[in-house]
Amino acid sequence: MDIFGFLPGPANKANADAADLLASGEALAYAVGTCIAIVDMPRMKIATVLAGCHRGVNVSAVAWSPHHHSRHLRTAPVPPLRLASGDHGGRVVVWDVASCAACAILEDALTAAHGRRADGVTRPGIAAVAWVTADPHLLGIAVASGTFLVWDTKPGGGVVWKKDVNAADGLQSMQVDPNDRRHLCLCGGRGALSVLKLLNPPRNRVEQQAYRV
Repeated sequence: MDIFGFLPGPANKANADAADLLASGEALAYAVGTCIAIVDMPRMKIATVLAGCHRGVNVSAVAWSPHHHSRHLRTAPVPPLRLASGDHGGRVVVWDVASCAACAILEDALTAAHGRRADGVTRPGIAAVAWVTADPHLLGIAVASGTFLVWDTKPGGGVVWKKDVNAADGLQSMQVDPNDRRHLCLCGGRGALSVLKLLNPPRNRVEQQAYRV
């Protein structure tokens, strides 16, 4: 059966605060159950819906790539307009928004982080995703269980850095300095904060400071 259109429903509690505004202000992405709705802000209407890659699992995080901008959401700009999304099952997807297709998928962030599959165990979801450093392909992923990893999303790439930064309290959110995307703050439970400086993650050059407020 061919799908010619898709009408999204309202976001639910499981989607939490999974929403992100494109830096130019022209588009808003927000999670709707297992999908992501893209709103054309100047026209205040749904431009497209990204669906099919989260396979029945609610989306928990979204983030626009800051390196890609377009004045035409339905055309194919060069470089392409990309959006990252993560779900409660630990899957992370990078979308080409113009084609509504996945251009990269990290099947299970927990397995990627620890090198083993948690069979028979509920896998922690993705707390947050954010594009990090000046490299347009590096995506930071905060796993709810307390692990942070950096994924090289280009073809042939993989997880280039990983660390359990807050295993005791878990991770809830992430904020990246828009003026220097090497700097980020990971927020955990019970006031735990981890501030990272990603100097060169593939070479393990990462500075970390931990705080509790």
